[in-house]
Amino acid sequence: MSRQNYEELFTNTSDAVWVHDMENNITLANKACEKLTGYPVPELIGKNVSQFLAPEALALFRQAKERLLRGEAMEQRYEQQLNRKDGSKAIIHLATRLIVSDGKPQAFQNIARDITEERKLQDNLRFYLREC
Repeated sequence: MSRQNYEELFTNTSDAVWVHDMENNITLANKACEKLTGYPVPELIGKNVSQFLAPEALALFRQAKERLLRGEAMEQRYEQQLNRKDGSKAIIHLATRLIVSDGKPQAFQNIARDITEERKLQDNLRFYLREC
């Protein structure tokens, strides 16, 4: 696969993909991040990831980062709550991996899938089943 193919895959995938550096600043983001957050990609670059996390989600974010830095594998996606530009909340399934170069941690790669609507449907179904 050529570099151009990889770039097209990154740009056009339906999942939000971004990279943030060791200080949590976004260095790379795809179009799906724009849809997820409400921010145009150029506005996302340089922003700190913590700006997008609900306060209760920051602790989970820090735990995931610490686990990866200790060398623990994170095979499972984990759920996070995200703040959008318009003030609404999104629920995402997030997979994060550490990017290492020359044996040193360099950045974190993140792949997120918006599950907000799916969660609302599940909650409505649970409510409906309890009421019946």
